This record gives sequence, structure tokens and C-alpha cells, in this order.
Amino acid sequence: MEKPKIIVNADDFGVSPGVNKAVIKAFKYGTLNSASLMVNAGYTEDAIKLSLENPKLSVGLHINLTNESALSDPGDIPLLVNKKGQLKNGYVKLLLLSFFKPLAFKRQVRIEIRRQIGKMLGHGIKPSHLDSHRHVHTIPSIFSICKELDLEFNINRIRIINESFGKTFFTIKNPICFIDGGVIKYLVTKIFYYINNTKSDTYFYGIIYPTKLFGKNVSRILVPNKFKAVEIAVHPSCIEEDKKIGDSSFKDYLLYSPNRTKELVTIMDKDFVKHIIYET
Repeated sequence: MEKPKIIVNADDFGVSPGVNKAVIKAFKYGTLNSASLMVNAGYTEDAIKLSLENPKLSVGLHINLTNESALSDPGDIPLLVNKKGQLKNGYVKLLLLSFFKPLAFKRQVRIEIRRQIGKMLGHGIKPSHLDSHRHVHTIPSIFSICKELDLEFNINRIRIINESFGKTFFTIKNPICFIDGGVIKYLVTKIFYYINNTKSDTYFYGIIYPTKLFGKNVSRILVPNKFKAVEIAVHPSCIEEDKKIGDSSFKDYLLYSPNRTKELVTIMDKDFVKHIIYET
């Protein structure tokens, strides 16, 4: 059996100089081969420029419905933004809106995601995949829109969070996932995985130990043999670059966390991919 394709993907491309620098550094000299671009962040234009300068880097859309300013006119998406056009809802509020105002919510979310895809295409970058900040695309009504737009724009891959708790936890046996929210994120996305009822030939690794893919947590990544690819989602950054700027908004993305540096070190190691074990 042919070994699965390995996708080492950096989320949050575009949020800061430190993240942008880490993405390109890990792409050129490490194991990174994919990134998810946030098109409405403070350093999006720099990330777009870097993407065009490095065309072999796969770049998808990191759908953002929770932070920064929306790309759509505020009057078109009042459920999603405040009067200044800034996205105002977290994951839970988006979920509640999807239940209590389903038609208006879906219409407005579709408008904003379409605008975000359009911005990438307008700069000559065809998204290689769709995923999202804080995994909001897993919310069923949003996921259904992603499936529509995935077909419309011929993107061909949506991040499906299908990680196996048993294969990850009982391989790594690091209990920190019970303390830092990793298990809760896993349970929520697992429920929506079944509701969304969409399979993928790409295995996802990174929901149980999010932003902590270094050391023991990547010492042995077990991939079920039924998958053709594995995506390892990381959040690397050169945090000293961002500390120089001291932008208060960076705290929302935990950009000063040393975990981002540790994840960068992990994916800079050429031997990192040797830790990926395929079931036989």
C-alpha cells in the first residue's frame, strides 16, 4: 500500500509578522508544505505577497468569522458584526445563532465566506483547502455552506476533524489534554463530525493536543491505514518578531505563547515526519 501524503499545515497565516516569517521559514527549510490564510487579518497583505513569491506552498482559506473586521458590508451581515463592521461572535454564539436564526444566519455566513474566498482568488491564489479559525466551520450550518462553496469554486478539500482519540491518547498518554480543553474540543468536533456526515480520505491530527504539537505529543503519530493523506495542524511563529511590535490584538491569538516557538522547532526538524507511523 502506498504511504499517505503528509500535509504539515500552519494555521493563522497572515495574523502577524512572526507567524508569516515562521510559515515561510518552515516551508523553505523545514517540513511545512501547506498554510491556511486568514484574509482579514492585520498582516494578510504580507502573507499574500509571500504566497505569490512561494507558489509551491499550498495555501488554503482559514475562514474567520470570530476576529477582526469582516470583508462584507455590515448592513449585509448584521448578525455577524457590530456597527463598526468587526466580527463579534465566538464559537458558542455562532452555534446559538445557527439554531435560533438559521435562515438569516446561513445567508449572512455564505456572503462573508464567499467574500473571503473571493479575496484570495482576486489576488491570484486558488485555495487548496478550506478550514477555519477556532474550527467554526465544523458547526453544521456553516459546514453545509462550506460544502456548497467547495464545489462551486472547485477547491476539493475541507478540513474534516476525524482524529481518533484512542489512537492519539493511548499512543501519547499525555493527560494535559484533559486540563487544557483538548478533550472538550475533541468531543464537540466529534459530535459535529457525525452530524455533518462527511467522510474524508485525509486524517487530521491536532485537535486533542492543539497548539502543543512538540515533544511527547509528536513522538509517535499513529495514522489509520484507510487514509490516503494525513494533515498535521500546527501554529508556529517567531514570537520575538511580534514582541517587538507589541500589538494588543496579538493576545487574542496567543501570539506570545512559547508553544508557537516549540511547534516551529518541531516542524523545522527534517526527521519530524519519521514520527508518523502508518497502521499495517
